[in-house]
Amino acid sequence: MKTVRFVLSVTRFTSASFQTFRRSGRFLPSIRESRRSGAGSSVCLLGAIACASLAVGGIVITNMMLVSISERLKEIGIRKAFGATNFSIRVQYLVESVAICGIAGIIGIFVGVVLYQSAIYGATKLIKNLSYEWTIDLTALSISIISIFAVGVLSGLTPALRAEKLEVIEALRSE
Repeated sequence: MKTVRFVLSVTRFTSASFQTFRRSGRFLPSIRESRRSGAGSSVCLLGAIACASLAVGGIVITNMMLVSISERLKEIGIRKAFGATNFSIRVQYLVESVAICGIAGIIGIFVGVVLYQSAIYGATKLIKNLSYEWTIDLTALSISIISIFAVGVLSGLTPALRAEKLEVIEALRSE
């Protein structure tokens, strides 16, 4: 009911016009419907932005790992000459990729939570009818962590396979 009064005060409805709409039943369902449709479209938009950000981040990490492999060819050749298996080289690059994604993801989650909570807190200071509660959605947090891990593995897979397929002689010969 506080929300309805707030909307009415913003839209300058009088008490008599509110009673007319309330009796007819047309006013409150339209507010609920518009809130649901607005929330649904904003969730879709934010989801699309998040997917695009994850894809771009994954491409950047893949390119960074490919550059790392090209700069460390001698190291890979020496490790293979001393008996390193293809699996150990693959795991090394996958762990590096997941670590880079993990660090960047944790920083991103922290910054996102701080900015979101600051925006909500600032809104409560501007609008007196709102109240501030410290909330963190554990479902969203777990989806974020799983996404970070998946992007780390996927973006490190191609460079790891390329590093594992290097021949010892070619890797040692490179400069």
